Amino acid sequence: MSFKKLFTSCLVMVFVSGFTAAAQSWESWLSANSLDHPKISRALQRFASDLHPQGDSLALELSRLIPLYDFYRQGDRVRVVVELESDQALSQIVNRLKGHGGEIELVQSPYIQALLPVARLTQIADLEGVAFLRPPVRPTLDQGTILSEGRRLIGAPAWNTAGIDGRNTKIGIIDPDFYRYETLVGRELPPRERLTARSFRRDRLMYDPEVESSHGVAVAEIVHDVAPGAHLNLAAFDTDVEFRQAVDWMIEEKVNVITTSLGFPSGCFRGDGLFEPQIKKAHDAGITWVTSAGNRGQRHWEGTFTDRNGNSAHEFLELDESLTLEVEFVTS
Repeated sequence: MSFKKLFTSCLVMVFVSGFTAAAQSWESWLSANSLDHPKISRALQRFASDLHPQGDSLALELSRLIPLYDFYRQGDRVRVVVELESDQALSQIVNRLKGHGGEIELVQSPYIQALLPVARLTQIADLEGVAFLRPPVRPTLDQGTILSEGRRLIGAPAWNTAGIDGRNTKIGIIDPDFYRYETLVGRELPPRERLTARSFRRDRLMYDPEVESSHGVAVAEIVHDVAPGAHLNLAAFDTDVEFRQAVDWMIEEKVNVITTSLGFPSGCFRGDGLFEPQIKKAHDAGITWVTSAGNRGQRHWEGTFTDRNGNSAHEFLELDESLTLEVEFVTS
């Protein structure tokens, strides 16, 4: 049997075995077409419509295929970010969501993160003041190809010797994972009096328990090596709403610098985008924002949208509206 036929057969078997078991016990579940709503993102429509009560296999598969989204379900409810048209509608929408059987997890106006019944999503999308429903957005972490702190390369030792070591400076590090950072306090990280840590995750952990990554700890170690006299503020998060809360905390803490060694390949859902307003808010508070760049230098395309023939398709070249991708299948 060819690889293509084998792959197709396996895919069909997975979907058939996954969905037939729930046919009778989930009669009230919405069909895919019933969630077709202009104010519900396509990713959320697909996830919520195809879920079944016999497991979370689809959630896991979608998380692998589209890792920027936080697909999560709890019984007949799914995790949703409700984007509001204005701050004025916040309290009213919160009460309406509770009235529809929703559980509020986080509120960071104009965003509400909540567990909402799938059967009520279209009704919630129709509420006055609701602009959009979507899954939460998660960050991506790219280590890159060079595994080096680069302290000597940037000349940090000379600055430190001259007395410029970050003293009287507060540096905020926002990251999804600070696994076991406590074991490095006073050694690879600053002493307790110059280290503040806070989690904005729903579980209040400083890391994702399914990953147990020390990515944020590694970033903090590098910052401490370059600026050993600075006070570090560590903020853990998982979703874009929690990320906003972390930024607001950094502003309240009056940090001088925020560093985010991560990316959000989410695009702009509407308006100015998901994160630009929050970054501007920090900048307006006098904070210098530093973020990683370059790890995806050869894996993205950037340019100005051009549509001379008016067909709503971007023209990469004068006569070319297509973007060719080369995909290589590797079998073990």
